[in-house]
Amino acid sequence: MLSSLFLHSPVGRAHLVASRAVSAALGSSWQHAELDYLMFLPAFERRVWTGLYDLALRRAPSLWRAWRRMTDRPIEPRFVRDRVSDAGAVALAPILRAVQPRLVVSTIGGAAALAGATRARLGTSFLNALVVTHFRAHRHWARPEADLIFVATDEARGDLVRHGIAPDRIIVAGTPIRTGLRALDRDERRGLRTRLGLGDDPAIAISSGGTGAYRAHAELIDELVRLDRPIDVLVFKGEAAGIERRGRLRVHRLGFRSDFPDYLAASDACVGKLGSLTAAEACAVAVPIVVWQPIPGPEEDNARYLVERGAARWPRRAHELRTAIGDVLDGGGERLARAALGLHRPDAAARIATILEERAC
Repeated sequence: MLSSLFLHSPVGRAHLVASRAVSAALGSSWQHAELDYLMFLPAFERRVWTGLYDLALRRAPSLWRAWRRMTDRPIEPRFVRDRVSDAGAVALAPILRAVQPRLVVSTIGGAAALAGATRARLGTSFLNALVVTHFRAHRHWARPEADLIFVATDEARGDLVRHGIAPDRIIVAGTPIRTGLRALDRDERRGLRTRLGLGDDPAIAISSGGTGAYRAHAELIDELVRLDRPIDVLVFKGEAAGIERRGRLRVHRLGFRSDFPDYLAASDACVGKLGSLTAAEACAVAVPIVVWQPIPGPEEDNARYLVERGAARWPRRAHELRTAIGDVLDGGGERLARAALGLHRPDAAARIATILEERAC
């Protein structure tokens, strides 16, 4: 049986979901090991980076935007490039010796850099692949250590080429998501809503991320209350805590759930921040998207990409948010849903898996 190693990060749902989608598509001929990339970093450094990320998003998103702009240059600052490749090599080396993978797949740029640098130190041989989940590719994704880089869009491919990655190492495949996600007809959707305990009122899935770093969450709920209409609001953060009444809203506090895509497919709209996997899943199930205060950097890029293609609305002011949501719930979301579905690549995970098997074997 062939061995593979998947490296992901707990910072954001996209890394783990994409990793598992690809590993599932590879099938039973492979033995998979799955590890958190951050576990290889020195403990102090891990706490600093995750702490700064959380602090920036909660308290100073403009600083996060500035950092990303500073590092999204043709030549990455040397201290960033060297540390990304070296940090964790001592810890990863014995695992590579033990697993002896034919294939290492990373869903975060730093992991691909680390795997490539450790491979060079050990003198071992395996295919080092990187899966980019966002619609555009920041300089952080341009890892020369990766043998193959899979991207979601042609635009992301162009970004990586501008950052010096050879075009023949970049493959446009779409975003790998859970197999079987698709747009439902009216009867299927009604049956799913019944199974999930939802009624006939409109349902809105709130995209707020699983880490709790979305600082606009409370404001978003307040604006939904001001709409003054019956809505089932589905919240996926913190612990599950039942149903709370807020004005005419029923706020379902469902906690972080692995079946989020099912609730998304049953909803009339997806509203909030726009992580890459949420965006891809919303496109797959043809649910209208209304973006509200996305995280600076990649989520703004995701929002811009979808808005330019008619698949989302991105209001900037509170009254515009209420108007956009009202329009979507009153029938204006059909056009957004059709455009979103047109962007979906249902075979992304299978295509990535096929190419990986061909190159690694």
